[in-house]
Amino acid sequence: RKEYKDKWLHLDIAGPAFVKKAWGYNQFGASGAGVRMNLTYLLNLAKDKKWA
Repeated sequence: RKEYKDKWLHLDIAGPAFVKKAWGYNQFGASGAGVRMNLTYLLNLAKDKKWA
């Protein structure tokens, strides 16, 4: 709806949802890739702005 156009944010954090075999820092099972990426971004943003 037009009245909500600028009032929400969609974060598409799907990525690989399930890892069949552990590799690198990815464990077996749910990857959490989108959550990890967003958390890293926010922590770096806070560090750059000296908010944290």
